[in-house]
Amino acid sequence: MNKRYFKIQIYAYGSEVVLGTISENQYIYWSKKLADNEDTLSNYFSEYEFDDEKANENHPDNSVFNCSWFELDDITHVHGPEVTDQNIIEITETDQHGKQIDSIKYDMSKKTLASHFNISEERFDLLHDKIKDKKFFMGQTFEKGSWNSSETDNGLIETNKDGIDNKKLILHISEIAVDDDDCSICYAFTYNGEKCLLNGDTQTNSSYMNVYESSNAD
Repeated sequence: MNKRYFKIQIYAYGSEVVLGTISENQYIYWSKKLADNEDTLSNYFSEYEFDDEKANENHPDNSVFNCSWFELDDITHVHGPEVTDQNIIEITETDQHGKQIDSIKYDMSKKTLASHFNISEERFDLLHDKIKDKKFFMGQTFEKGSWNSSETDNGLIETNKDGIDNKKLILHISEIAVDDDDCSICYAFTYNGEKCLLNGDTQTNSSYMNVYESSNAD
């Protein structure tokens, strides 16, 4: 057999996370609102999806966003499973039609990933060039489900007869570290120079949205 086929699946917990710059007026207004009700920004964006005019009518013109929360992403936007030992990455060998032949599983802790794969990681903290000295928004959904390599041909990685080489598999990770609740999201992988975003089949359980000032955020 000259060709072999593999697919990658990761489960079960993850997030969609965006960071985006905002104005001084937006920061001042929403930070005060959030001090009174930590859900006020999530509620605003939920209402905006159904009726943007109604969502905006009770807020000053210079404070509203006029877009969906996930569009506030000029700093970064990632979607994928979280890097944690609660998650599993499974590499499955299949035939060319996707029928399983064999599989191997690893936990998704950073230690395990680093010992078996190559890691490409970018850290978004308050000193990041895109964040430093700026006011910015963070939006995050918390999801459960699975992510896979379905962006590739039939969701399969084609190799030669030697099979997949883990050290040629690069996992792309974004570490979001703008507050005390850091999270690391694996949003893509590269194999043999071909980068593929992970495709999710998930259900959103909750969300978190806040505004920050990089010069003095905790």
